[in-house]
Amino acid sequence: MNNTVWAIDESNITLAKEISAVDKTLLDTNVKTNIVTVQGNTAIIAIKGTLGFTPNLIHKIMGVTATSYEDIIQAIELANTDDEIEQIALDISSGGGAVSDSLWSASDAIYASKKPITAYATNYCCSAAYLLASQASGGIVARHDLTN
Repeated sequence: MNNTVWAIDESNITLAKEISAVDKTLLDTNVKTNIVTVQGNTAIIAIKGTLGFTPNLIHKIMGVTATSYEDIIQAIELANTDDEIEQIALDISSGGGAVSDSLWSASDAIYASKKPITAYATNYCCSAAYLLASQASGGIVARHDLTN
């Protein structure tokens, strides 16, 4: 075989290098998206897009929203150890995601939370996202007209 690139076009390799040069975090797998915001005494955990593993370079380049189960677990643990947080809200808009051991661990973390958790479904709450929401202390579903 000669020295030609066969798995990816050379121009796409150049594009990936240019993108990663602009934002160094794209190639750093240790950098996680912060999914927690705090309003008053409530920790709001954003559970958006495809659920599963830590979003990677491809997700970021393509603009795909994703949330990892590990980030959800970590966010719940942080909220439970913060004395100023009294309650947790899960802001869910997800069609679901991967079924894995991490899904069950995230589900267990929600169920076992020391602080009350309310699941708020803002758009979609399907499949794995519904499983996570079902483990909360309570839930709210926003009414949407999906025909518009």
